[in-house]
Amino acid sequence: MSAGHAQRDHAQWSASASARLWACAGSLALSGRTGQADSESEAAAWGTACHEVSEDCLRHGRKPEEWIGRFIQTKRHRIEVDEEMAETAQVYVDYVMEAGVFGLKPTWIEERFKLDAINPPFEAGGTADTVIYHDGEQLLEVVDLKGGRGIVVEALGNKQARTYALGAVLNNPGLDIQEVKVTIVQPRAPHRDGPIRSETFHVTDLIDWTTELLAAMRLAKLADDTYGSNGSEDGSFDEWAERFLHPGDHCTFCPCAGSCPALAVAAKSKALLFFKDESGVEQENTVGKLTPAEVAEILDRADMIQNWLNAVRAHAHAEAEAGVEIPNYQLVAKVGRERWNDGAEADVIAACEWAELPLSEYQNAPKLRTPKQVRKALGPDLAKLVERHSTVPTAGTSLVRQDKTVRTPVQPKAHLLFDVIDD
Repeated sequence: MSAGHAQRDHAQWSASASARLWACAGSLALSGRTGQADSESEAAAWGTACHEVSEDCLRHGRKPEEWIGRFIQTKRHRIEVDEEMAETAQVYVDYVMEAGVFGLKPTWIEERFKLDAINPPFEAGGTADTVIYHDGEQLLEVVDLKGGRGIVVEALGNKQARTYALGAVLNNPGLDIQEVKVTIVQPRAPHRDGPIRSETFHVTDLIDWTTELLAAMRLAKLADDTYGSNGSEDGSFDEWAERFLHPGDHCTFCPCAGSCPALAVAAKSKALLFFKDESGVEQENTVGKLTPAEVAEILDRADMIQNWLNAVRAHAHAEAEAGVEIPNYQLVAKVGRERWNDGAEADVIAACEWAELPLSEYQNAPKLRTPKQVRKALGPDLAKLVERHSTVPTAGTSLVRQDKTVRTPVQPKAHLLFDVIDD
């Protein structure tokens, strides 16, 4: 297997962030200056783990279900591979294997690339999940796995996928390529075209599109060069933010969304529209009296406000883990899923056989059912036979209000790694 997905370095203009950097030229400079370019949400960590499982299966001929119950350490999270992740990976693995005719067509797994050939204003590149060359059709296909379920990813006009395609074409100058195909595999998000959808275009269209990509890169470079050396203390920062920071749907995946001044202003201004109009008069918020057009407008506002709140929560949690005290809030242990202890399988099977439990009651061949399922099958009198063979691990922390929890606070990661020095 190549270097672990979580440990990979990313180019300054990363292909995976193309859509966001394109829409908001200042996000690159802001995330780099605030030290948040390398942040990771739990959802992103889940996707990283799913990619790691998928790569392993494609390289070594394994089935994703063999990973169930194992843990993958990402940058900031420890993710357990469950049935949903295995099923997601399986859809992707099946497509890649069939499209590549089970290895008969030239196929590159996790192909890294740089865009130096187009002379970008800074380091640009990324890693394409899978690249397949359909030699009989003179077609190069890039397959991109998406593990998310909240936001549907379209194949048409997908800037991230096209950046991967450009990298794949540049990486393989010896291939006779007339057409390029980008395929999105997103099993967890319902789509009218199903979990797999594609866009095919001529290679000359990709070359023309590259001109637009370079223009977006140069604007981001201008934003980076003109960002005040002392950030928000610079008197011209507000002017810079107004010119280069543009809030929108792309903010969902921005590492500095929780501290972005433009997103904060936009979210707050939209929130105020719920309560007062420009004259200060309170709005009519009775749901039953809203017109369909007003409902649509409110839903659009709510999405941006919720995205901003989510980003603020994530930022606050990261700050708390770093040892920053958030007034009235505390870190508590997040309870994980109960699982069998390592090496306990034989003892559990022996207990179930002694209790004359049918095999289907305690196994989903070839693995054991969950501890809760087995205890239920054994009944209250015999459940004690297996209760010492399972544990409920902690799975990170959550930041909660002190007056709304009875859970014991835990120390932030920073305090576990370093001694606290009193002033």
